Amino acid sequence: MSSTDTPMDGDKVVLSVASSHNGRVNGKHWKAGKGATKRTTMPKGQRTPYERRMEKEKERKAIKQVEQEMKDEAREERESVQGPWLYSSLEAHKLIATDGKLTSRRANIIRERRAKQEEKARLEAMAEKMSVKKMQRMKKVSSIYARDGEAGACRSVPGVPGVPECVGARCNRTLEPGSDQAVERGGLLFPPIPLQHRQSARLLLPAHSGHYPQLPLLSTELTFQRQGRTKKING
Repeated sequence: MSSTDTPMDGDKVVLSVASSHNGRVNGKHWKAGKGATKRTTMPKGQRTPYERRMEKEKERKAIKQVEQEMKDEAREERESVQGPWLYSSLEAHKLIATDGKLTSRRANIIRERRAKQEEKARLEAMAEKMSVKKMQRMKKVSSIYARDGEAGACRSVPGVPGVPECVGARCNRTLEPGSDQAVERGGLLFPPIPLQHRQSARLLLPAHSGHYPQLPLLSTELTFQRQGRTKKING
């Protein structure tokens, strides 16, 4: 039996090795389409991978088309209300009419951005000024707020209102004796030292603290200053 004869029952199947019309050797004695061959072997009611892929592709295209139509409708609605030049960047080089003058769309956008930046800076400066004023409106107190320094802290002396006791090598607080108004230091308001308490302040405050540089330095303070310590004299 030649290779071109049709195989019968009981005969051996001889496959053709000749090329098909599309140039491919498929090893079949008859030619059929690839999709048709797979469809004939698929169970009834099932789809081939190609058919499933095409259905997904059609679904994606339909969704994309609907989204594009919705975007176009929204753009047309915005353009009908506020003009097309606010939402289109493709024609930024063209001239548009603004207040009777021809100006570029890009220049208008830059101008609007600059105006927004200036307004933001103005609001930030105003907020900063308000915070400073709020700090300056603090209530006057008869004692010194506790504030840690580099080597100690300033605190009020019990029983002597308005007279601080400085503990530590350095202190950032400074009070002007005899002043009628409170002295502001570091955002806080401190009351002036009364006249009857100046002598107590002379004894309590070490000269190196910076409160009263004009006061004479006592011998006991000299001793403790050399040792790197300060001492409370009155008790």
